[in-house]
Amino acid sequence: MKIMDISKHQGLIDFDKVKLSEKIDGIMIRASWGHFHEDEQFRRNVSECERLNIPWGAYHYSYALNEDEMKRECAGLIALLTEMEKLYNKKPLLPIAIDMEDADGYKARNGTLYNKELNTRICAYTCEELEKAGYYAMVYCNLDWKNNKLNWKDLSMYDLWFARWNTSAPGVKCGMWQFTSKDTINGIKGYVDMSKAYIDYPTLIKQQGLNHWNSEIEPEPEEGKTPDENGVVFGSYVDLKQPLQVLWMDENNYVLALNDKDKDSMFACPKKYFKKVA
Repeated sequence: MKIMDISKHQGLIDFDKVKLSEKIDGIMIRASWGHFHEDEQFRRNVSECERLNIPWGAYHYSYALNEDEMKRECAGLIALLTEMEKLYNKKPLLPIAIDMEDADGYKARNGTLYNKELNTRICAYTCEELEKAGYYAMVYCNLDWKNNKLNWKDLSMYDLWFARWNTSAPGVKCGMWQFTSKDTINGIKGYVDMSKAYIDYPTLIKQQGLNHWNSEIEPEPEEGKTPDENGVVFGSYVDLKQPLQVLWMDENNYVLALNDKDKDSMFACPKKYFKKVA
């Protein structure tokens, strides 16, 4: 899946032109930033995605410098997502991400940029609370943040939206790879970030009842196949010409591919979203 990410900085987007371009399969929308400010275009961007049946997810750009701000940001994000669902019946089909970066130097100026313990805690707390609220949680960061500003081993149970530009592959296990900040697409003025998703998030999120889709989605089993005790029919959702191989696993993740030489087919999957891998 090709996924672009947008915020108020893209202005008023012509979503009809975006849809007609056939360049994207989904959109990650900035919901909010700081502690706590809703992105001025969030509601319009979500409404346009819903109108055109474009799968969407959301992210929060964190400015938290301590645990109090961390909790205010997380509570605000969950409240906003809840409002979108209860008032407008709008539910995401892509993950909800905590965006950890320092594009404007705010964290550096306030002395927390290299505080790995705090930065990791912000990500872990936000993802924990998102999961408690029923959402598919994800961390966004780049290579420098992953290696130098976070204790990634403490976050490895969460999906990663990984930013690494000007390279042919992400080079790390991730569910989504942001490969450029300079793509162009009809309907948007200027450049836009673009990512490649290695997981079919809409299918996975509906299948597992995440992002509050559980009350409406009841997949029909294929003929001759019986659902397990959770109502899940394995092998019914993806038609592959050859089976996936488990290339590597740890306590929290599988790394799957068609074979160990096909890098384009490789993707990481959190184990908690799978009953089993055959």
